[in-house]
Amino acid sequence: MALTKVQAEGINLADAFAFTGSVTGASILQVKGTSNSSESLTDSTSYVANGVSSLSITPSSASNKILIMYNVNLYAASSAVSALTVFRDSTDLSSGGQYGAQYVYGPYPNCVSACLLDNPNTTSSITYQLKHKKVSGNVYSQINNNLSTFTIMEIGSPILT
Repeated sequence: MALTKVQAEGINLADAFAFTGSVTGASILQVKGTSNSSESLTDSTSYVANGVSSLSITPSSASNKILIMYNVNLYAASSAVSALTVFRDSTDLSSGGQYGAQYVYGPYPNCVSACLLDNPNTTSSITYQLKHKKVSGNVYSQINNNLSTFTIMEIGSPILT
């Protein structure tokens, strides 16, 4: 009997397929996002909201993770230092140090970006919020009305084992 080699040029996803067993792989269960381009100023030495809306999510399993991504236009006035971090409810997800998750030394605008994976270990609603503060001088987010973005995703636990 001769063997025939079959080469697929692609799969037509409009066709019907029957699967048996289980399908594994990446599992993005929820995506929430927001953006803002309204300049936000603070001279507070404690963290305050930076003008980008908070995002709430309710994980479907306590073992699932939340992927947090942001891109913020952050500015510290001349010779000043600004700090930015992410809070889960009242918990600062940075190291809790003076400079937060990221900081900018003035006088130049900077775009700060990060991607972090949080393990909230809950199925209750949680809220994530970007906050900024001054270490010294005045601090601006969305300086000159530049766009800042904030996205969270619930990632299913099987992909993260």
